Amino acid sequence: MAEYISITVSKSELPDISKVNTTLAVIDSRPRLVLSDGSSCKAPDGSDLGLKASTIVEFICDTSIFGVGQPRLVGQLPPGDDDIGCFYVIQWGTHVSDSSVLV
Repeated sequence: MAEYISITVSKSELPDISKVNTTLAVIDSRPRLVLSDGSSCKAPDGSDLGLKASTIVEFICDTSIFGVGQPRLVGQLPPGDDDIGCFYVIQWGTHVSDSSVLV
């Protein structure tokens, strides 16, 4: 059985935003996880769109944060309705993603 990632935003549980992925890519000098194959995406009428939820987690170097930091949801498509959200962008500020640490 696949493992899924779920996050909580404003006391409401989002759908499974993707399967767990341990592959880290560095794009434009920023480490990112590109996650796919989450819950089935739904149209506003509840019908299945034939797409799976996906997420990008972008790690931002912030040397003022001591510890792992906190993920922050910065984008969702379509916007405004957690029940039909299908694509998410999460930024995670942490000193651990500093380029001097990643070498």
